[in-house]
Amino acid sequence: MHASSRPSAPSPDSLILVADLGGTNIRIALARGTRVEPTTVRRYATADFNGLTPAIADFLATHGAPRPDAAAIAVAGAVRDGRAQITNLDWQVTLDDLKRATGTDKVVLLNDLQAQGHALAHLPARCLTQILPGAAPRPGDTRLAIGLGTGFNACPVHLVQGQTVVPAAEYGQTDLPVRTGEELALARALAPEMPGARVEDLLSGPGLARAYAAFSGGGGLAPAEVIAAAAHDPAARRTLELFVRLLGRVSADLALAHLPFGGIFLVGGVSRAIAPFLASKGFVGSFRDRGQFSDFMQEFSIHLVQDDMAALTGCARALGG
Repeated sequence: MHASSRPSAPSPDSLILVADLGGTNIRIALARGTRVEPTTVRRYATADFNGLTPAIADFLATHGAPRPDAAAIAVAGAVRDGRAQITNLDWQVTLDDLKRATGTDKVVLLNDLQAQGHALAHLPARCLTQILPGAAPRPGDTRLAIGLGTGFNACPVHLVQGQTVVPAAEYGQTDLPVRTGEELALARALAPEMPGARVEDLLSGPGLARAYAAFSGGGGLAPAEVIAAAAHDPAARRTLELFVRLLGRVSADLALAHLPFGGIFLVGGVSRAIAPFLASKGFVGSFRDRGQFSDFMQEFSIHLVQDDMAALTGCARALGG
């Protein structure tokens, strides 16, 4: 989302519809100004709908058909020219459709990691768990949001002349940085028809399940089952260790690209599910394994965002400037 496409900031009393469309779930709520009303939050399964606008229609009908003054919608896909193709769904979302569905012309469409980025400065301390300490942040330091869920993405968060600027990205579609023979073999198993696997082919919920299938010779477990089985199943343990190691390496690449001295923030359901294993499965060593830059990597703190609704807060903040 470019600043030039943002409608004028709503007043504190404006009624705002906010929504977060992922590959598996849709979260929709109402906000007053930049404050999301917790009692209005509703979660839908994408499997129950054939597009976003029917879910919005159901939400508005459930809440007495209010007419919002503006709307901000975050989606798991690249946004360009008022249109988004959802990465892990056969759905398209357009500004025109959203304007009709919400009944307002003041609509912002942005990537879901951009919404997470806009939320970071406004999350209460209770919603953040420190995974790795770093240098004390200074005002204006860049932050970095890394999201693991049905897909993977990451984006920096900059403060420019008092405005939060969150450039869009599709980092999950970049090449997975493999080093060892084991990692190369897994990358080929994850993407047999491609010259290499993408980051998202492993570092996502579906990727975790696919990696387990490769290591176990075809065993079919859901991502949560793979994590639970790691205590007794060698294939699940191997899968989780490789997943965590590659996450550390990818996070380090991103940190060196963006220098987020304000902190790195892991978001999404998969991030929360694997967080208890980061220390024991080699994340820290992988993150800091940078040769002469290993000491420098200690500058970056890493935090887990525990708030599953943070993207809704980010939507309201993105609209509010």
